[in-house]
Amino acid sequence: MPSTNAHPTSGPHPGDRLIMVGGIIFLVGILATLITLVPFFVGTRAFPTPVYLVAVLGSSLGLGLALAGLVRSAHAQHPRSRQAPRR
Repeated sequence: MPSTNAHPTSGPHPGDRLIMVGGIIFLVGILATLITLVPFFVGTRAFPTPVYLVAVLGSSLGLGLALAGLVRSAHAQHPRSRQAPRR
């Protein structure tokens, strides 16, 4: 029996790559955040400033990229975006 799905699921969709890259950057930022907390619990010296920058910028930049990918994907799937633009 043939599929009745009007939208094929094969192949990448708009925004998929942004979501994936954003998720990876977000996870790196969260991991860096957890690593920067270790010296406070162990009682050792703090890490250098670049580690804190990766923690702060990585999680926020990753979240922003993933959200932009979600918006792009939702916009591409919206019915009005497939119609010809009105003048």
